[in-house]
Amino acid sequence: MPARVGGLQGSGRIGIQRFDPEVHERLWAQVPPKYRTSVYELSDPDFARIFANTHTAWARWSTDALPEVMAQELAWWVWYCADTGKRRLNPGWTRTLIEGLEDLLASDPGGGVQSLTEVDPELWLKSVRAASYRRRGRLPAASSMTNARHDLEWMQQALQLRHSPLAWWEHDIWSPIDDARIPIKGYEPSCNHRINFSHTHNTWLQDALKYRFRLLLETGAGTWGTLLSARTLSCTGFDGDHQATEVGVWRHHVSTRTSFGSGRSG
Repeated sequence: MPARVGGLQGSGRIGIQRFDPEVHERLWAQVPPKYRTSVYELSDPDFARIFANTHTAWARWSTDALPEVMAQELAWWVWYCADTGKRRLNPGWTRTLIEGLEDLLASDPGGGVQSLTEVDPELWLKSVRAASYRRRGRLPAASSMTNARHDLEWMQQALQLRHSPLAWWEHDIWSPIDDARIPIKGYEPSCNHRINFSHTHNTWLQDALKYRFRLLLETGAGTWGTLLSARTLSCTGFDGDHQATEVGVWRHHVSTRTSFGSGRSG
């Protein structure tokens, strides 16, 4: 588990021990000059193709108030989305995330974080709500916060994966579109969906599921789509205290739902 640094760093199992300047330099070197900017004018066609709903009040925003490393990481993320074409960003949600981060950093200048990967996402989102109210006199809609959370999770995970020394299967979130090491067979229509093991609060169950699902993918016995379903079934009702019962239910769900073609159910 990563050590807590200052007041802003998350303490969850995010797969990163510390900010690695060498990794950051490699990522920044990937970013073309066009995207090495702190001001985003969404009237620019290159940026307009990355962001949805560009004809709004959010059509211009900047990262000038952020520390240099964080501004560069955000620039890398915008370029990464453009380069891979895997997702479009919402300018409103992106700008509110930046506003929340600015206020969060200002509230704890000695927080000790250097990177977007280190900022506790729950503190960040809490600051987003406060910043929105302070600037506009109203709280953001629940749907906007849900979408902002998703964008934040995607961005932090993409960066964390590149800093992390862990194997792909050791991470709490598996995302084939962000981690090419995950063995996917051919075309998988569900590969844009993630498996998030952190929603299961029992660490032993997380590790057991990771081990089982890793074997299924590496041996070709399972597909990504089937694992998505099996993971949902396997993690239903596992947050109680009855671990002996949970072991039996886990064996039933995972073995019967993912032993493809084996003819065995235990």
